[in-house]
Parts: sequence; structure tokens; C-alpha cells
Amino acid sequence: MKKASGWMIPVLVAVGLLTACAPSEVSADEYDRSLPELKIGSDLYAPYFYVGEDGNYTGVDREIASEACRRLGYRPVFIEIVWGEQDHLLQSGEIDCIWCSFSMNGREDLYNWAGPYLYSPEVVVVPADSPIQSLEDLSGKTVAVQVDSKAEEYFLKQFDSSGESVRRVSTYSRLNDAFVAFGKGYADAVAGHEMALRRYTTENPELYRYLDIPILMARLGVAFDKKNDSQLIENLTQTLRQMNEDGTIPQIAQKYGLDAEWTLGVKGHER
Repeated sequence: MKKASGWMIPVLVAVGLLTACAPSEVSADEYDRSLPELKIGSDLYAPYFYVGEDGNYTGVDREIASEACRRLGYRPVFIEIVWGEQDHLLQSGEIDCIWCSFSMNGREDLYNWAGPYLYSPEVVVVPADSPIQSLEDLSGKTVAVQVDSKAEEYFLKQFDSSGESVRRVSTYSRLNDAFVAFGKGYADAVAGHEMALRRYTTENPELYRYLDIPILMARLGVAFDKKNDSQLIENLTQTLRQMNEDGTIPQIAQKYGLDAEWTLGVKGHER
């Protein structure tokens, strides 16, 4: 098990988010348009990135990205993408980076990374009355996951191992679709980022149960194309570190109901 890096353990202080300050001679909009763009690719994955009641994008990653860009002198442009197409969009230049609860685990050499800036337990949800009590009990069962996710990778790897594995891994383009399939009984369990799954189980918590042991502790980072070795990546890593240390990221995480000890690496280690 690997411990979270020291700088990810912030001083949890109540620090108000800094607001953007534009020169007085121009409006905020004019000032923003003069900044270089950072095209951020993200799929809809609440509470990290989703459409709010006002019709605008919101979420943990949107707020963190907006504040990091403000500090770095960039104008964030959020581009909604279909998960599974992120690599093509990155390589073609349609987006500059992938920023949406994206796990660095096992992908360290596939991208140039800024971060990690948060941690996220990947968990398994089963019906409350299910006999499944542990990961071992999933042997011979069907698990619903989002395509190209760490949960998908975890269970697919079991097919290559010597022990018994799940019977089938059902993949869906969105976690919402995976959860709907699970809810209709097409799968015995659903797996993904804990805080994303809790968005679906909160209304009727008595119907669901979370297995006690996460399948892994994901380190979330911002992924840039491997050919991109710009100074921006290093600067962004430093800025995210500062945002943890000054309480900005902890405050955003708690605003959206994330468990600070899990998401900030204080509690829990990578399996």
C-alpha cells in the first residue's frame, strides 16, 4: 500500500475562495477574453462535473479548475465529452486536458499529469438484501461499470487471473446508465467512484449497501497529451498543491459533500 503524499494533507481551514480581480479599466468579461484558453474535456459525472439547476456546468472539478486557471492566468473553456473518446480528442487538440475525476492509477505513463489533487475510493454497491458481503462474493456475478474506468479495468483483470472471477462485466458509456441497469436487475452490483454513486443512492439509501472494502483508492489528476511537456503542467501541479495547503480544495470538496479524510488522502491507501 502506498501512503498519500505529504502535501496532500492540508490544513483544513475555513478559507473563502478567492474571487477574480480584473483591471479596473476593462470589464471582467473583456479581461477574461484576453487570457489564453485552456480547453478542459469533461464528461457528465456528478458531483465532479455536471449541469446545475441554472443550466450551467458546476461541480467539484469545475470549481477547482476555474480557480486554478484564475491563479495561472488562463481562461477555462469546459467541453463536454463522451467518455471513451477522450484520448482521440486530446491527441487531435480539440481539448487540452482531461479533467473529470480521472484516475492516475495505472495510467502514469500514458499521459503527462498535473496532480494528484484529490483521492477517490472506487467502491461496489449491491442491493441491501443481496447475499454479497465481500469482493470475493462477486465471483460468478455480473457487475455494471462505466466504460474505460478503473472499475472496469479492475474486474476485467480478474478474467486473466488464476482465481474465480465475476461472470460478466457490463460496460456503459455513462455511470448513470450503469446504475440504471443495476437498478433494473440486469447486474448484481455496480462499481465506480463512491461520491458519484452516492448521488444515485441518497434518495433511497435503504435499498442499497456499499461493500466495506474499496477496490482501490484512486489518485485524481489532470491528464495532458504525452507530447505536451509545457511548463503549464508543472505550474498547474504547484497551483493545485497550494490550493490544498491554503484550504481552497478542502472547502470545495466539503461543499459538495465529499468526505475530507478520504478525498484529501488523510485516510485510506491504494490497494
